[in-house]
Amino acid sequence: MRQSKPLSANRFFFALIVCVLFLFTLIVRFSMLQKSTEPNGLDGYFYALQAKSLVETGRLENPSTQIGYYISGACAFFAKDAITGVKFWSAISSALISLGVFLLLLSLTGKNLLSLLGFLLVSVSPSVATLAINYINNQTGVCFLLLYAASLSALLKNPDSRKKRIFMTATAVLFFALSALSHKVTMMYALILSAVVLLPIAFRALKKVLNGRRALSIVALCLALIFAFFAALVLFRFFRLHAPRFIHAFDYPSLPILHKYLLNAVGLGTFEMTVYPILLYALSFIMLIKKIPCRNLMLLLPVIYFPFWNLDRDMGLRLLLNAVPLGIPLLLYFFHVNGGASVRSVFRKVILTLLNVLLLCAVPITRRIYDPEFDPPYQYYKSVVRSVDLDDDSLLIAHLGLNHVYTYEKGLKDALNWLPNFPVPKEKLWRLSYGASEKRIQKVLSENGLLTEESENLIQKIDDSYTLIREDLWQAYLLHEEERIAEALQNWNNPHEVRPDYIRKPAKQGKEN
Repeated sequence: MRQSKPLSANRFFFALIVCVLFLFTLIVRFSMLQKSTEPNGLDGYFYALQAKSLVETGRLENPSTQIGYYISGACAFFAKDAITGVKFWSAISSALISLGVFLLLLSLTGKNLLSLLGFLLVSVSPSVATLAINYINNQTGVCFLLLYAASLSALLKNPDSRKKRIFMTATAVLFFALSALSHKVTMMYALILSAVVLLPIAFRALKKVLNGRRALSIVALCLALIFAFFAALVLFRFFRLHAPRFIHAFDYPSLPILHKYLLNAVGLGTFEMTVYPILLYALSFIMLIKKIPCRNLMLLLPVIYFPFWNLDRDMGLRLLLNAVPLGIPLLLYFFHVNGGASVRSVFRKVILTLLNVLLLCAVPITRRIYDPEFDPPYQYYKSVVRSVDLDDDSLLIAHLGLNHVYTYEKGLKDALNWLPNFPVPKEKLWRLSYGASEKRIQKVLSENGLLTEESENLIQKIDDSYTLIREDLWQAYLLHEEERIAEALQNWNNPHEVRPDYIRKPAKQGKEN
C-alpha cells in the first residue's frame, strides 16, 4: 500500500498534464481558426450552413448520416452562432486526435513519455492543422477511429474485472460506430483494423475449439472464404456505386515533398507525409527479419500509406492527410518494439523529454499554418448575394461556395452548384452567371428574336463579374452565342452538369436540393 500511493499520485499528475495539454492544443487550434471572421477553408460555409439549418429547423439542409454535422450543430446551439460552433468542434476534434494517439500509444507501450511524444507530434503537425481548416468530417472520423483503436487495445489487454471488460467493450463499440458514421474512409479503416486485430484472435480461439478436427476445420475455412468473397464484393460495390471519386486516388505514385501543389497547400506537412511512410516501411522490414510478434499490424501500412496515392486528386490528398495522424502511433510503436525499449532507460527519458519540450514550444507556432487569404472570397460572395432577391420557393444555380453563402445568408433558400435533374418551373429557376455581361446576353438574345420587354427584366447585373438571369434565358443565350465563347463559359464558375447520383440519390432529390 505504501508503494501504491506515490504511483497513483504520479499517474494523477501525468493525467493532469495531458488534460492541460489537450486544452492548450484546443485553444491554439481555435485561435488559429479565429484568424478569420468567416468560416474556414474551401467548404467552410457548407459546414456552417448545415449547423445553422440543424439549429433553426431541426434537420440538415443537405441530409447526411455524417456525425460531424450534428456535433457541429450542437456546438452552434451552445455558441449561439453557426460559424463559431463549427470552428469550436473543429478545434475539439483536432485536439481529440492528439489525445487518441496518446491513449493508443499508452495502451500499446505503457510508456508515458513516448505516448506524450505522439500527442505533441500530432499537435504540431501541419497536416493535422490542414484537416482542421478544410476537412472537418475527415478529421472527425480520424479522431473517433483513434479512440476506437485505443479502446480496442485496452480491451484486448483483458481488464481484471468483469465491469471493466463490459465498459471497455461498450466504449470500443461506441467509438467504432462513431468512426463509421463520421466518414466513409474511416468506416473502411475501422473495418480493416477490426479484421487485422480480431481475426487472428478468432482463428486461434477457433483452432483451440476444433482441437484438430479436420472436417470442422475445412468447414470453417470455407465459411471464412465465403465471408471474404462477399466482403470484397461489398467493398467493390461501395467504391463503384457510392464513391467513384475514390477510384482515381490510386492512379500513380508521387512523392508529396516533390509535389508543387502540396507544397503550397500543406507546406512543411509534405515533409512528414514523405518521411513517415519511408520510416514505417523500413521498420516493418526490420520487424519481418526479426520475426517480432506484432507483425500483423504491418498489414495496416498499405491501407494507410498506399504507395500509389494520386495527389492530383482531392481524395488522394485527403487520404494522405488522414495518414499522418494514423501513421504517427504506428511509427512510434514500431520503433518501440524494434529496440527503442531496450535503449538505456535514463538516456531514453532524457531524449524523449527534450523532444517533448521542443515540440511543446512549437505548438503555438501552428497558428501560422492557416492563412485566410487562401480561403474563397467569402466577404465578396456575401456582397454578391445581398443583391439577389428571389421568392422563397425559387431555386438558384451558383458555383460552389457562392451557393452555400447564398443559402446561409438568405434564410436557407435553396441553391445548387449543379443542374437539377428534377422538374422546376422555369419562372422559379435562376442562375448567378459568371463572366458574361448582361449587355452581351441581351444583344445575343435580341439578335435571335428572344428578347422581350418582360425577359429583359429577367436579366440583372450584379457587378462586373456576376449576372442574375433566369435559367431558360441563360440556356437560350448559350445556344445562340458563338461556339467558342459558349464553350468558355461552361466552366466551374457556371455549373453546367447534372448533379452526380453518388452525391445524392435521385430518390432523395427534390426541394431539399
